[in-house]
Amino acid sequence: MLTVTEPANSEKKAIGKLLSQHWSLFAATAVFGLVTILLFVTCRRGDRGHFVYALDDIYISMAVAKNFAFHGVWGVTAYEFASCQSTILWPAVLAAIFRLVGPSESAPLVMATLFACLSIWLSYVVLKRFRLVQVDILTTLLAIIFLTPLPPLVLAGMEHTLQIATAIPFFWLVADELSDENPGTSRRPSRWLWVLAPLLTLTRYEGLFLAFAACSLFLLRKRWRYAFGLGGLALAPVIIVGSLSAWKGWFWLPSSIYLKANLPRVVRSAQNIVPNIRGTFAWSAVNSRDVLGCGFALLLLLLLLMMKDRKLWRRSTVMILLFLISAVLHVKFAGFGWFFRYEAYLVALGLLILSAGAFECVLRSRDGRWGKVDTGVAALLLIFLAFGVFPVLVKRTIDAVRLTPEASRKIFEQQYQMGQFVGRFYRGQSVAVNDIGAVSYFGAPRLLDLWGIGSIDVAKERVKGYLSQSQIARLTIARNTKIAILYADAFKDGSFATEGLPSQWKVVGTWTDTDTIFSDEATVTFFAVDPTEETRLTNALQHFASQLPPGVLQAGPYTIASDSIPESPQSP
Repeated sequence: MLTVTEPANSEKKAIGKLLSQHWSLFAATAVFGLVTILLFVTCRRGDRGHFVYALDDIYISMAVAKNFAFHGVWGVTAYEFASCQSTILWPAVLAAIFRLVGPSESAPLVMATLFACLSIWLSYVVLKRFRLVQVDILTTLLAIIFLTPLPPLVLAGMEHTLQIATAIPFFWLVADELSDENPGTSRRPSRWLWVLAPLLTLTRYEGLFLAFAACSLFLLRKRWRYAFGLGGLALAPVIIVGSLSAWKGWFWLPSSIYLKANLPRVVRSAQNIVPNIRGTFAWSAVNSRDVLGCGFALLLLLLLLMMKDRKLWRRSTVMILLFLISAVLHVKFAGFGWFFRYEAYLVALGLLILSAGAFECVLRSRDGRWGKVDTGVAALLLIFLAFGVFPVLVKRTIDAVRLTPEASRKIFEQQYQMGQFVGRFYRGQSVAVNDIGAVSYFGAPRLLDLWGIGSIDVAKERVKGYLSQSQIARLTIARNTKIAILYADAFKDGSFATEGLPSQWKVVGTWTDTDTIFSDEATVTFFAVDPTEETRLTNALQHFASQLPPGVLQAGPYTIASDSIPESPQSP
């Protein structure tokens, strides 16, 4: 009996010891899993039992992955190349999965969940290196989970959890390599920097900001090999992919960066660079209160850490400097908002560094290295955190949790239905849209993207200014476009155009989401671009009408009652 029970008891003791030593990690992971599951169930309930992602953009990655896996074409359709995303690695990994198991709508969800868990684990490792106790670690991990926030990012299905999971070890390893602390210790872990540098930019192009920050500090330390080596590795994916894109007739950078990011005019054209820089920086600063709040708090923390020993090259201070440089670059050149995702990596890093630095200050106060000035700066930091940073981050969390189910339902009731409609009636035919994700993945048409993300001819016109009616008409004629499915208001309010759409286009019908807070995208309009297509489009919409969710209000000529509806048009 002893030979049976002793190993079992030993195993139980080992598990118990593991749980007692790392209970904060397991508790935080469990909380993350529970919240994510609850949010997933809420989204699925609003989508009539079919889970749909909270952003249409993930379907762009899925479309690129599917076309690359099965047609060898890197693009939103199987018919042409498109360099349209700020990530290279995410669709590439999806393509490998699709090739192995077939197209899977759940693959991005699983990947995002795994990398979110990895981000939590890596945060735990860094906090342990700073010698935080388990209670403080749990508090920090919960702050990262809820204030970043991770569950809504998972249900968006995009690469931002991977971005966080690559940024955290990169920050720690750079700080460890540059630090004067523990001289003579092994530098073997820093070899991972050479792997992480290209991974940062392969994951998202904002990784260049982190790489630039690291290279700048290595230059200050006269560490030339790291400065130029890491910089070269970080730039390599951009140069290689940019060369291929230019060879294919696209921009050097993905079209999404040209059309969404705050690029200076010199990148787009040689005109008005100074007014552009001032305008975009001011606009970004207004919309980046969460990142700027973290940055100002970290500045106070940096002051507090350096007041006594004036040592700049400590792990905590190096991480603060990395954050500040990266944040300034992001505010200047990148985007904010758009479902709280663009700046998520900076929020997670900011919370992690704040916790580690604050704990170091606490240790100094216990050692008696604390004066009146230190107390005053610490009080100012606490007041700013309580009334400046955390209210903004808490509001960010509340908005993200509230908007995720609503956004998922909205995508299900409009973009998902648009994709199903195109796939059934217009697969392989030229269709004009201005929201391309679900339409590309489910519908597989020959796409004309009037936003320009997926169509280079449109993108080249849009970087020059708004589209005119004549330009839109010319672009659709050149592509032999049959129909257009558009958020028409965007072509009047200055989002894409100001003159509206060509007057010769015939409105056949509209779908309106009657219960949405996204009022700017409440109504999608179906146009017969080719006058001979009006009857066929009318019949197709009538056939599809019964499949629409009850929350979609249908209007327009096709809704007029007909005694006899012809057979469904056959897609090629």
